[in-house]
Amino acid sequence: MKMDRLVSVVVPIRNDEDIIGSFLDETVQVLRDHYTHFEVILVDDGSPESSQPQLLKQLSRHEGVRLIQLSRRFGEEVAISAGLESAIGDYVVVALASSDPPAMIPELVQKCLEGHDIAYGVRSRPVQSGLLYRALSSAFYAYCSRFLDLEIPANATQFKCFSRRAVNALLRIDDPSRYLRVFSSVVGFKRVAVPYDTVQRGDERKGRNVISSIGVAIGVVFENSAHPLRVVTWLGILAALANIVYIFYILLVYLFKEDVMPGWTTISFQMAAQFCFITAILAALAEYIGRIMSRLQDRPKYFVMDEHEGTMNLPGQKGWNVVDAAVASAPRQAVDQVDLALEKERD
Repeated sequence: MKMDRLVSVVVPIRNDEDIIGSFLDETVQVLRDHYTHFEVILVDDGSPESSQPQLLKQLSRHEGVRLIQLSRRFGEEVAISAGLESAIGDYVVVALASSDPPAMIPELVQKCLEGHDIAYGVRSRPVQSGLLYRALSSAFYAYCSRFLDLEIPANATQFKCFSRRAVNALLRIDDPSRYLRVFSSVVGFKRVAVPYDTVQRGDERKGRNVISSIGVAIGVVFENSAHPLRVVTWLGILAALANIVYIFYILLVYLFKEDVMPGWTTISFQMAAQFCFITAILAALAEYIGRIMSRLQDRPKYFVMDEHEGTMNLPGQKGWNVVDAAVASAPRQAVDQVDLALEKERD
């Protein structure tokens, strides 16, 4: 029996024209088998123009599919945010065409129906990576949990299901940098992990390297906490105390030692240490000033170049529909308000 719920599936795509057809075949079939109402929102994150005909072709092959074309590449996280803002479902699933199995969508939705607001996928088999990458990742997750109060699950993917109130809460976060795994922890709603095996569609894609991962980690830390400033504050206090001790040492040497030779090594060490602390403080301040400037610019997170609706009818079009119901009820509500006002005037 099909479930009488409106389920939206947001799919960020970039250069995925070779695999989007097979992905939509599986996804639409799963949605058609389990739900009375559904929609699939493809968000094109700046794919080249040569891929547009293939993407538009998919709109005529499946019902309930929409395409949102961003004006340029804004990044996967921003593309997902654009899809979340457009989705109208009771439950919204985020899936990647390159790695996520559509057959898992009903299980994610079921977890939300059981009382969880966020059901997130976790790789059953972690991606193979080097020793340095694993060590840095473990240190980063431990730091976020211990000092930032952010529980970021290891091996979590973008494959998620959100309840409507979770989506509304996520969209209220106006950070220019979009880190959905972090936002899921920030909103504080009930979450549950769903292990699954990823799939491989198309050519094998390279994962994030150490350098880019460090950049993401820096962004997560500086966007979500003032802890780095507190660290450099304590470093500055320790440096000041060390200088006070050093001053007492100089006084003692001056008072009790007869032949005082200039200590080039000590002075050089002191200057190097001080400059080290100063540059660390300036680095932290520069990160925060850069983010303050970004927020003061108040630019939109993305720009939509075009939107395309599918040519096939939406599933359950003759039944209950959120948009149709809202449009149909608006004139009736306006008439009722006018009648009520006239009755008050007569009285």
